[in-house]
Amino acid sequence: VNNLVSVRCGDLFEVLNKTERFDTIFWNSSFVFVPDNYNFSKSVHRAFCDPGYATHTRFLKEAPRYLNTDGKILLGFSGQGNDDALKKLLDDHGYKATKLISKFGVGPGAHRYDILYLQICS
Repeated sequence: VNNLVSVRCGDLFEVLNKTERFDTIFWNSSFVFVPDNYNFSKSVHRAFCDPGYATHTRFLKEAPRYLNTDGKILLGFSGQGNDDALKKLLDDHGYKATKLISKFGVGPGAHRYDILYLQICS
């Protein structure tokens, strides 16, 4: 799929050229909401925790700049995240979310994982 998919590793959109545009942008978000002053005792926590959902806010603001006309924004989220805080952010930034798929892990206490399609409301 190398001719169809481009995977980048970096701080959201900072690794992209400002002129690049994509048909689909997917972010497997750092869904756990923690306070703004959260102390990361382990670096792995940065993969799951987003203080004050600041990175979510950046994603919602910046993603449309890199989207082709009729492009799609997809967001990976989890039941470990703060659904209410995400809904407020989406509303504040003019998005409507549609759950494309929702799955639970295996075993006791398994968490929900969702893929959301985010539509920009005009």
